[in-house]
Amino acid sequence: MPFWVMLSLGVLSGGFSGIVLYAWSQRPMPATPGYSPGAWQILSFFFMPAIMLVEAVMYWIVRNRIVRRSDARRHVLFFTLAYLSPFLKSLLFYFADNFFSMGNMATFVSRVNLVQMCLFWLVTIYAHVFFVRVLIKAFDRPVEVAGRTGESAHMLDDVLD
Repeated sequence: MPFWVMLSLGVLSGGFSGIVLYAWSQRPMPATPGYSPGAWQILSFFFMPAIMLVEAVMYWIVRNRIVRRSDARRHVLFFTLAYLSPFLKSLLFYFADNFFSMGNMATFVSRVNLVQMCLFWLVTIYAHVFFVRVLIKAFDRPVEVAGRTGESAHMLDDVLD
């Protein structure tokens, strides 16, 4: 399940990024030099889909070796929450428009932006702690079984002699 969710989020994120980049390419840019998107901003549209798709590939690689599925579920849940936080912020702005005056709205918007940014990074870091735990447990070497004692310690000794 984590593979399919991360793959779906990666494709969805890639689609959104493609739509935004296409819209920017079709829009005539104003003469203001600071208004056009910078290279870092355009490059950031590739980071989120790439991270999601790499994580989906990692889940595919370790799909049969995941020890604690709850860690994988938590990673997917928290990373989805982090990815959806800008959309939740937009939804909050949509409904808050009716309750605030123009002067209070500017303060509200700046505070909500700060909270959303902090929430995004904290939840992303928290989600990736679980992802690292999944990978560590999956690639951990199996513990050697203690040697047998007694008569069946070396079952093939009589055949080799």
